[in-house]
Amino acid sequence: MIWGHFLPNKVDGMRIIYMFLFLFLGFEHADANDREPECLLIANSSPPLSVIDGKRITGFSVDLLGELFANVGRNIETCSQAPVPWARGLALLETTPGSIMFSVAKTLDRNEKYKWVGPFFSVDIALIGRMDKQFRIETVEDLKELCIGVIRGGAPEEILKRRGIPAVDIDSLPEIADHIQTLLDGRCDLVAHVFPMLAYELRERQIDPKEFEEVFLLKTVDLYFALNKNTPDEDIYRLQDELDNLIRDSEENKIGAYRKLLFEYNLN
Repeated sequence: MIWGHFLPNKVDGMRIIYMFLFLFLGFEHADANDREPECLLIANSSPPLSVIDGKRITGFSVDLLGELFANVGRNIETCSQAPVPWARGLALLETTPGSIMFSVAKTLDRNEKYKWVGPFFSVDIALIGRMDKQFRIETVEDLKELCIGVIRGGAPEEILKRRGIPAVDIDSLPEIADHIQTLLDGRCDLVAHVFPMLAYELRERQIDPKEFEEVFLLKTVDLYFALNKNTPDEDIYRLQDELDNLIRDSEENKIGAYRKLLFEYNLN
């Protein structure tokens, strides 16, 4: 046989095969251990906390998480990013191990679905309308028969439903840009959102934010990093500890990394 003199006997052949598998799998295992843990960063447009620039997510909360990662020996640049609408983002967060979503309010419906690091900021969720409409809202009863826009899957939708607003009066759309158009067209009366975030989106479209006003405060909410439920508790504790340290250092020294980020994004 033409190959016969190159083949070792059967026992030696099996030894070589086992040795090859040991070396190959050993190196593969070591390489896997040395690799950065996989992670997916998820965000919807919530400027300046999270800003969507094409397929890239930037902003205050991204930089803050970058600080936390660096302090626990991880590199945020190794994470992939998913700038998506709120409802899709929450679905990704629930089903994707290693995923983290920015600037999420810890509502009753969400509390047990994810793990949490925070809070790191708070915002006022308000009903916002066109100035020329001169809405006068004093109680939830005054909202009856008004069309209220919300971002699908966002905290304002849950808050309104818990305040007794009928689903028929809630206009749920994927993005805030959709609601800006319905307000301008008069197809909807109000939008439940954070005014500075709405103002940013209005300016991006060359619309003067002064044409709009807050007419009713719904709720002040704390914002968190929400993490997939399978995230190890040890990772949660380490990130929370680093966040607490950053905020405490900024309160005590007034020049810490957290306060610097607040000034950089005009959030002070």
